[in-house]
Amino acid sequence: MTYTNYLLGLDVGSSSVKASLVNIANGECAASAFYPADEAPIKAVKTGWAEQDPEMWWRDAKSALAEVIVNGKNMGILWRAPFSTEITDALRRGNNDIEIRVTTLWRNRIIGDKQPDCPKRYTYTSYPFYKKDSKLQPSGLIGPVTLTEMPR
Repeated sequence: MTYTNYLLGLDVGSSSVKASLVNIANGECAASAFYPADEAPIKAVKTGWAEQDPEMWWRDAKSALAEVIVNGKNMGILWRAPFSTEITDALRRGNNDIEIRVTTLWRNRIIGDKQPDCPKRYTYTSYPFYKKDSKLQPSGLIGPVTLTEMPR
């Protein structure tokens, strides 16, 4: 099985969270998305400042990405509503293996790397933002996964 390596970029901007998936080998953008569809609300917490709710950023970013693999066949990366994909060609009679790979928050990955039983470190930062006992944020698959049979 051959896998293509991609680089995922997340831009938490003043009006939305933007995600781009770039093929590392050729630099082509494989997919991109932004959320929410309308401009995010900006709160003035202090005169001259503009802020969004960080909880909104986490919610929007983690609801943006999931990769679906059925019986070893990559069915693509779900990056926008309705977060569904056609899997008929990968199904077989009897049991099937369905894998959904979801993103985790960078904060959680940093905290995970600081755990004493972590065999390999994946993140490096110039400042120690989080400690091994920092609180993890809710992340991953949110909501039910359903298989829907469609009429032919």
